[in-house]
Amino acid sequence: MNTNSKTYFERLYEEYYLRAVFFAQQYLNDREEAEDVAQDVFMTLWERQERIREDGSVQAFILTMVKNRCLNVLRKRIAGQKYSDYLEAREAMANYAALADDGFSRLNMEEMERLVREGLEEAGKRTQEIFRMSRDRQMTYGEIARDMGLSEKAVEYHMTKALGVLREKLKDYLPLVLFLFGDLG
Repeated sequence: MNTNSKTYFERLYEEYYLRAVFFAQQYLNDREEAEDVAQDVFMTLWERQERIREDGSVQAFILTMVKNRCLNVLRKRIAGQKYSDYLEAREAMANYAALADDGFSRLNMEEMERLVREGLEEAGKRTQEIFRMSRDRQMTYGEIARDMGLSEKAVEYHMTKALGVLREKLKDYLPLVLFLFGDLG
């Protein structure tokens, strides 16, 4: 990170903390443990901030860290519950297997990327361009409207259209989508 590392870190925290908690909670089924995982991830990010590149895929980095922390929690849970609570341990093992399957995760990400591309293409060129300006370049609706010579209402319409298409296309990937894109509408 550069000299504005505190500001950059604060932006990362604001943008991804709640998503990290939500993602972890989907596998751990425990809000407190999910918050602990997210806090641990962001403490690690802060301690290793020199390794974070602003031009890299930070969300993938954070997602991987959350996933690995969840795997550790589930491993401990499985070991501790082998004989005490069979059903809960079985659920933990299923969640662990879902997280640990790298091939499955990679296929999910590739499938999601394909669905996002298709959805944005279906939404139209202008809608796709506005969505990318908002999400990839993190421009406000006002900035997009000025750049494209549109009203903010028109930008809002296109974003609503894009998010609606993506919500429908990605409904089977909800926990992962919410982490990656935040609230889709």
